[in-house]
Amino acid sequence: VAEFVTTELAAMKLQHGVLLTFLLFVLASFFFFIQHESFYRELHILSQRFPMESTLHLQGSKLAPKYTKERYQNILNIDMSTFKSNLRFISNHLSTDSEVDITSLIRSSSSGDKSDEQKERRGTLTCNGKQVDSEVIYWKIVPGDSTYESPITPHHGEHHDRYITFEYDGGGWNNVRMSLESLIVVAHAMGRTLVVPPQQHLYLLGKPHKDKDDKEEHDEMGFADFFDVALLESHRGFHVLHMEDFLRREGVTGGLHGRLPPGNSSDAWGDALWRYLSQVADAKPEWSGRFIAFPAAPGDFNVSSMLRDSAVRARYEAFGGDRIARGTICYDEQLQRAHHIHFPGFQKHRILQHHYAFAFFADPAMQSFYRRFVRDYMRYKDDIQCAGAELL
Repeated sequence: VAEFVTTELAAMKLQHGVLLTFLLFVLASFFFFIQHESFYRELHILSQRFPMESTLHLQGSKLAPKYTKERYQNILNIDMSTFKSNLRFISNHLSTDSEVDITSLIRSSSSGDKSDEQKERRGTLTCNGKQVDSEVIYWKIVPGDSTYESPITPHHGEHHDRYITFEYDGGGWNNVRMSLESLIVVAHAMGRTLVVPPQQHLYLLGKPHKDKDDKEEHDEMGFADFFDVALLESHRGFHVLHMEDFLRREGVTGGLHGRLPPGNSSDAWGDALWRYLSQVADAKPEWSGRFIAFPAAPGDFNVSSMLRDSAVRARYEAFGGDRIARGTICYDEQLQRAHHIHFPGFQKHRILQHHYAFAFFADPAMQSFYRRFVRDYMRYKDDIQCAGAELL
């Protein structure tokens, strides 16, 4: 290119040479962008998978070192077991003209001089305004988990336009709890806002009581009576909305296929509310007795392509067992694009499985994260834990 430009400059007027040089620069920049756009996209996916502090060293790359360092520093922090299990993913998602400084990565992963902020530590419990130490504390604070966002769906910036609504299961509390935990996992993995329904009559939980701001006793109970909604809301990768806010934003404005909620009110409740949500939903999954499979990369909506990896196939078959014959639910483009997904609480819509037996992730690191997510964020609120601690 330099020889060509020199020859042209000698044969043409200066202004023509400057114009030609500019055009050649634009053309070269275009090809450079095309070459590395895929690399940047995959590296972003990698950073979302490991949103913790460390350094990804890129050597021998044509990418500008300063830009690479500033943008992609502090994106990996994985222990040796996680590093080994995900080495194949890392190698598949870096372009061939860039090298990962594996030696440095292993050294930083295996070093024991991490600060307290980078170490996994025991959770806390506050009773009567004071932190207490009790054997009921099973949850932990894991560095990086509080900012983790699902890497398999392009939901960033779009989660406020994707919703999951649900009815409480019609069975006893254990059934309600199981379905809620599974829905929490599905909502986070899909990058959707979970809409918390109002209190209602729950089976065998009908003792009259007063909540904090109640003037009269009532026998309805709901999500916030058992779980810490503020804790879930504090998670940067998880999005929560209360039903009245959802109806105010989407219902009374005609955002749900132009159909208004009962009484055109954001205070809709009971059977009238459930009927309305069923009528306006874009999807009402019938997943009872089955399990859902999530890919390791965005846009991979085919189970067969997911199972080409022998290690993933072995985990999948062990996870699904006899349920595979019933038909695996695969996270697909229809589920990704649906504006509003609703889960009724009866018949084939019921999810009566524990979350760790309901959601399969092709990526073992994601599988581990969602188990920790339920353990650390979907736990009973402190008032309930404190009552248990006092009994012990």
